[in-house]
Amino acid sequence: MGCHAVIATESEAVQAVASYWAQGKPIPWNRVNRQPDFVFFSHQPHMGAGLNCETCHGDVGRMDVIQPVVKMDMGWCLDCHLKQPEEKVARLADCLVCHK
Repeated sequence: MGCHAVIATESEAVQAVASYWAQGKPIPWNRVNRQPDFVFFSHQPHMGAGLNCETCHGDVGRMDVIQPVVKMDMGWCLDCHLKQPEEKVARLADCLVCHK
């Protein structure tokens, strides 16, 4: 459950998330960042690369209500990816990495 296991655990909303998690049910997230249907995004490779949640989502631990801190669009993603070592950037030449 990640951060939700320790942040604002007294919150009714977080308790609801914990309940879904404990029951193995899908969590009906209130989407804060929406991407078009043709965009594929997975947190897994980003977490595997060592990125912290705060890198993209801001300091959610200090937010009473979660809100976007950046506009997560293609330009924003590319700006971050193009700052990475060349061998990591090369994968972006394939449009199907992000677009389905």
